Amino acid sequence: MKILSWNVRGLGRSRTVNRLRNKLRAINLHILFLMETKLDSKKMELVRVKCGFPNGIDVSACSSKGGLSLEWKGIVDFASWIGGQSKAREQKHQRASWERKLSSLYNQDPTDKVLTEIMEAQIGLNIEADKEEIFWEQRARVNWLKNGDRNTNFFHKVVISRNKRNRILGLSKDDSELISNPDDMLRVVIEYFGKLFTASDVVGDYRVLSLVEQKVSSSMNDDLLKPFSKEDIRIVIKEITHLKAP
Repeated sequence: MKILSWNVRGLGRSRTVNRLRNKLRAINLHILFLMETKLDSKKMELVRVKCGFPNGIDVSACSSKGGLSLEWKGIVDFASWIGGQSKAREQKHQRASWERKLSSLYNQDPTDKVLTEIMEAQIGLNIEADKEEIFWEQRARVNWLKNGDRNTNFFHKVVISRNKRNRILGLSKDDSELISNPDDMLRVVIEYFGKLFTASDVVGDYRVLSLVEQKVSSSMNDDLLKPFSKEDIRIVIKEITHLKAP
């Protein structure tokens, strides 16, 4: 969120107002506080709207001194500013409630109903995470949560739990010997998949192949297998068009 406090020293001239409007467009503010406007509230309201701030509180100047204007756009949520602590506690309580529900669902049998409730709880937890990020971004008044990092303690626990469940502690060889050393396990895996994807001699009924009509004669096969001659290469290159590469 971008906020600016500015002593403008008078906004009575149209040239000054135009410069202010162009400046505000360039920096794209959310909240603007102007001092020493030297205008009454009605004229300041016209200037404020012209500068792109439909919402605001304008205080008239005393004669040719003073004048204040607090301006903001419609996207600003002042509730988080006024009751920040209570809102933070409410969000924390809501998020903890979703986390407890999700932890309880993970310990149940994965029926269709439980999986649906897990999905709903995850969506609710993501929504609360988005709310918390927006809240602290507004409170800090800087965009330090640009990429939205949600690496909370709860998600750390979930990831660690999944890693423990997916960890391979040992492998059994063909002779039922249990291997737990990482280097030995790596060799067992390489050996297993090496055998799995190695082609073996095909054993079948070759009488079926005798029923297939022969299309390539012995002389044709000899011509296909013999090495290329210089004459063959010369003929092929001459047949290539001018815009083609050999």
